[in-house]
Amino acid sequence: MSIYRENNVIRFKNIVTIKERFFCLNYIHKIIDEYSYKDVILDFSECKAVYPTVMIPLCSYVNHYKSNGINFILALPNDNNGRRNFSNSNWAHLIDNDYNKSIFSGYTQVPASIYKNPYEQGKIVDKILDTIMIGINNIKRNELSAFEWALNEILDNVLIHSDSELGGIVQMTNYYQGKNIEIVVSDSGVGIPQSLGQVYKNKKETELLFEAIKEGITNGKGQGNGLFGSYQICELSKGKFLIDSGHATLSYEPNHGLHVSPRQIYKKGTTVVLRINTSNEVDLLTALKFKGKQHEPIDYTENKHSENTDDNYIINISQEADSYGSRIEGKKIQGKILYLLSLDNVRRINVNFENVDLISSSFADEAIVKAILEFGYENFFSIVYFSNISSINESLIKKSIEQRMNI
Repeated sequence: MSIYRENNVIRFKNIVTIKERFFCLNYIHKIIDEYSYKDVILDFSECKAVYPTVMIPLCSYVNHYKSNGINFILALPNDNNGRRNFSNSNWAHLIDNDYNKSIFSGYTQVPASIYKNPYEQGKIVDKILDTIMIGINNIKRNELSAFEWALNEILDNVLIHSDSELGGIVQMTNYYQGKNIEIVVSDSGVGIPQSLGQVYKNKKETELLFEAIKEGITNGKGQGNGLFGSYQICELSKGKFLIDSGHATLSYEPNHGLHVSPRQIYKKGTTVVLRINTSNEVDLLTALKFKGKQHEPIDYTENKHSENTDDNYIINISQEADSYGSRIEGKKIQGKILYLLSLDNVRRINVNFENVDLISSSFADEAIVKAILEFGYENFFSIVYFSNISSINESLIKKSIEQRMNI
């Protein structure tokens, strides 16, 4: 056991595993609802490691109780890596407002974020898909499309079904050098058993959770395909799938299959964990069959990067990069270019420099020249062209190419 309670203090020690996720939530419930404390201290000082599958439902609980006037005080891990993880993942800020909001901009994760409406959901989905596109080598378009569909469905479920004004919290993490993409979404709403129980009466909570991943099962507010399709995608990719809601848990792992089990500890709201294994060569879109018909969603690549012409994709530098002076921002453009170049149907890619006054040599090298080195000079320029580029920016790119390739 790695979680202990002393009065209004919850202490986390060593490595906190997913198996212990409920104990922390139950302690919070006891401290506030049974013992009437108004302050809760979460002490991670001796914690060596903890993961989003534990922290996102915890942050959701904290968000719920903070809205009711409860104060949470966070003690960060003594370990430097642990402290950095709490900061980068935005857990520290979500728990205790004395800590700054995360400014992490790498490609191993998208920090935990609260969303309360479709606009905020759309911004988070775009950020997650951008991070996947840039951070995972050789991800296929059908994988990205399937993941986008599942991500939107699961996040949308919170807004439609949770009946919570607080919205949901979501975090994306790349594991094992990008071979596994994991999404954890949690809310503090009514929960699946209560939501579905209004329609499917006289069923146990475990039965209702099992019903939730069947095709067409809904409380009347949707089509009932979101959890069904998401589970199918996970199963096909040999990934992992988990739902915690009410007094029940549903889990799927390739080696253990699908299981639904009761829990004595109550989970307010719902947590969904979706992990897709991108190392398996499968067409994930085949999982999206509803009423026997293949569903083909309009995907992120088509929506964001396709032009009105039949044979072009477009990358608008001014929209994709926050600045034009660093390698970190240049890496974003490089990732987009290499992803689009990997598509089977690509013919031409327009890299549009409109409203980009001046790029740095570092940005040019990271965004353009390294993509050329990866794909080959002739192959690159047989597909990629620049538009609305100033003479000085064009000169900086040419100079970087010359330095890299000695031409």
